[in-house]
Amino acid sequence: MDRYLVISSDGHAGPRPEVYRDYLDPQRHEIGLQTIMWGTDYPHPEGTWPRTREMMLEIFHGLPEEDIEAMLGGNAAEFYGFDTEKLAPLALRIGPERRWFRAD
Repeated sequence: MDRYLVISSDGHAGPRPEVYRDYLDPQRHEIGLQTIMWGTDYPHPEGTWPRTREMMLEIFHGLPEEDIEAMLGGNAAEFYGFDTEKLAPLALRIGPERRWFRAD
């Protein structure tokens, strides 16, 4: 049987970004990287907006690029069957940049 895990926050209350980071860093491969999808509930303020970029950086900064790419969009694209070639220009225009997440 597949296992599912949901960690959720409204971005204002609930777990701070470091809670997600502390969980994702050691656990993402144990629970299955392919099962993790980032969501923001934009433009609703009960989601991460208007702190979405800040929260993404706090949670994903320094993780391997391949893992970040999977969690921020690749897993959702595969799960929902999105045409990633058609979405690529949009992702380049509005998506997060890889350099944001690189460890210093």
